[in-house]
Amino acid sequence: MNIIPPQNEGRLRAAASGVLPNGKPVVVNADGTVSVVDESTSYSVVTTKAEYSANNVNGQVSVYDTNSDRVVIVFRDSDTSNHGTAIVGTINAASITFGAAVVFENSHSNLFGITFDSTNNKIVISYRDEGDSGKGKAVVGTVDPSDNSISFGTPATFNSGSTFNTSAAFDTNTGKSVIVYRDGGNSNYGTAVTATISGTSISFGSETVYESADTRHSGIVYDSNAQKLLIVYRDDGNTGRGTALVASVSGTSISFGSAVVFYSVDNGIGSYDIRTVYDASAQKVVIFWDGAVAKKGLAIVGTISGTSVSFGDLAEADGNQTQLADGRIFGGIEFMGSVTFDTTRNKSVFSYRSGADSFGYVNAGTVTGTSISFDSRVKIETGYYFSCAYSPDADRTSIAFRDADNDGATVVFPGTGPNLTAENYIGMSSGGQVASGSSATVDIIGTVNAEQSGLTAGQQYFVQTDGTIGLTADDPSVFAGTAISSTELLVKS
Repeated sequence: MNIIPPQNEGRLRAAASGVLPNGKPVVVNADGTVSVVDESTSYSVVTTKAEYSANNVNGQVSVYDTNSDRVVIVFRDSDTSNHGTAIVGTINAASITFGAAVVFENSHSNLFGITFDSTNNKIVISYRDEGDSGKGKAVVGTVDPSDNSISFGTPATFNSGSTFNTSAAFDTNTGKSVIVYRDGGNSNYGTAVTATISGTSISFGSETVYESADTRHSGIVYDSNAQKLLIVYRDDGNTGRGTALVASVSGTSISFGSAVVFYSVDNGIGSYDIRTVYDASAQKVVIFWDGAVAKKGLAIVGTISGTSVSFGDLAEADGNQTQLADGRIFGGIEFMGSVTFDTTRNKSVFSYRSGADSFGYVNAGTVTGTSISFDSRVKIETGYYFSCAYSPDADRTSIAFRDADNDGATVVFPGTGPNLTAENYIGMSSGGQVASGSSATVDIIGTVNAEQSGLTAGQQYFVQTDGTIGLTADDPSVFAGTAISSTELLVKS
């Protein structure tokens, strides 16, 4: 339990899960944290699983197409010779419905990157073509929302060498996509290339090295405030340190600022599965990764200024660990997790497989200044390659993954329904708004909460599922307390 014994009778101190506004009904969560009552922004549930493929799938990535209002999931179909395959889904409040799967590469394909080109309203998929000597290729996809279908142009090669760890992002200022990768044909150097769409064709600028060392787990994100891209990676030329640098696009060329280490290690194990997202509300980038030395999932907030990036304090995105009988410790974020930004709740939502118990989880982080705090994580099920994409139209995040049966599966997060039950209401928040993860004060039974307005003395008030209080009972019926003045509520007397 995270509850701190109250200093004053009738009040308690507890860790807030999510932002806790002042003077609002509060529930206690299963882990002892407290949250505001809310029916539409609760992060406490996910929906029932729905399958998008009965085949053995691997390496899922996904993106939301804001033009067609559809999610696109890309995967390797192991039941059809590992062909590169895509499927389109419509997200609603409780589920996802899918069109037919479409093959875009008739050979063994993997290590996918994906982004949405909002200038041309196209999907860009980057990948390694195992059937063609591991070359780096990209293809343009067009979504038809009328039947949830997707069609593709002809794949084009951006790197003739053996290509690994592709990742892609779209620069809305220049109208170019940028693909980053590890170039096995050039000493495994970290390399980037711009991509330009014309119709259903794609062409590339010159390949440009951003790190002249063995570079792994590369990711890239566009910062629309700074109008720059941030590349993140593990620098094996510097004992595996988590590193980032700013990239600038001009025409079909790309240039880079100085590399900055955001996570230092000194035993060569390094950082794994690095993912990054742009927080449009805070105008910051957030990086998530598996801190292999710490055996924890870690996160940090970055601020771009010009061609430089600076970082705030390290935070634990998932600190859960398990120790085996032989002494080995497992934990952290594993197997190609993913992160997206929820523009309604202003949270970075990340889905991942935990090395502690092999289950998939989803969690949400809120940026304040240069720090990030997290809600309580939500368990999905055993699986791999969890990939998430936020839909502003449905106000839901889709999470695609490979389940325990190796099928392609999805859930929607958060699930429908309020977080209020007949039993979990404990009182009213007081003392001002509190950030997620901070210590909050809750006025509990027998305490007068003086943070109200517009009440009628002598009237009984009930908690509503939307987080307000009212004169009639909602479903479930939860008694909040009795008003003793227009601004004071005697809590649950």
